[in-house]
Amino acid sequence: DLFSANAAVFGECATALRYLAQHPRVVPLLCDETNLLPLITRLARFDESEAVRYDAAVVLYHALSHEPSQRALCRAGAVKILTDLAATGPRTREVCSAALHQLPNDLMSHIDGQLLGVLMSLLDMKDADFTDASAF
Repeated sequence: DLFSANAAVFGECATALRYLAQHPRVVPLLCDETNLLPLITRLARFDESEAVRYDAAVVLYHALSHEPSQRALCRAGAVKILTDLAATGPRTREVCSAALHQLPNDLMSHIDGQLLGVLMSLLDMKDADFTDASAF
């Protein structure tokens, strides 16, 4: 236990990882890290802070923008993490939807109702701009 400082530690870790993922030269290094998805899974399951879960979604958005790693990340469970994260709030759901839209069609062959709902949520976004990834 971290003497009741779990939320602060998780928050700082999630923010630092999000900042790292925003740099194009660092993304390939993050994607090659075998502990990336277990770490994101841990952040995604942290119930004490929506901001931590949002940061986890943003990290996955940036990781999935790295085309050479998309297939490996999807095989390792990135799509499931995104669909689970999407249920945590509308702002996080928008990022999850944008992340999924980066994937080629052949990686999205097994679409269920939950995944389709996340994909379709991009249509409902208001005032969101994903053209500048550094803005979120």
